[in-house]
Amino acid sequence: MTTDDEWAAIEQVVARLCARFADVQPDAVAGLVRDIHADFDGRPIRGYIPVLVEHRAHDLLRGMSRDVAVSA
Repeated sequence: MTTDDEWAAIEQVVARLCARFADVQPDAVAGLVRDIHADFDGRPIRGYIPVLVEHRAHDLLRGMSRDVAVSA
């Protein structure tokens, strides 16, 4: 996977998560995804990083959505 391909995949992750978690501001979703993606800097095997980023972000966003629903 090239760097450009990886970034394109990360942007697709952001789009999917924004659609899934419409109650969270898109900028917050994008920031979370970029922060998680940065955690993988320097890792030699890049092919699965977008998938790993999406899973971690999804879990965190699901938790955030659940917390907001409980608080309301």
